Amino acid sequence: MAAELLLGECIYFIVGEIIILTVTGVFFKESMLSWGIGFLEGVLIAVAIMIHMAVSVEDSVAMLEDEALKHTRINYIIRMVVVVIVFLLIIFLKLGDIVAALFGLMALKVSAYIQPFTHKINEKFISKGR
Repeated sequence: MAAELLLGECIYFIVGEIIILTVTGVFFKESMLSWGIGFLEGVLIAVAIMIHMAVSVEDSVAMLEDEALKHTRINYIIRMVVVVIVFLLIIFLKLGDIVAALFGLMALKVSAYIQPFTHKINEKFISKGR
């Protein structure tokens, strides 16, 4: 399932970058690079969150209920603190556009919505070895 979410995030990144570069290339040429970098940063944050969540859930499944609940809460807090720190770095160091980074972060949600589609792709091409 993590591979399917990663595939969905890659599809979202490609489509999003095409849209960003097209729209900003026509209307906002001076901010095109900033938007593209910000979107990339947001998608990379989404990928990191997805990987951390997958590892966290896998670890918590092997624990007792109380331990698993505590482990899940701590890992959630870690993820949110890291996201806030990275976003603050983007803002203060001007490493990209923060709005584009927020749109990039939505890759996690979009990939979850298109997961049935990416599951079919995974089953057809990747799992059968074609």
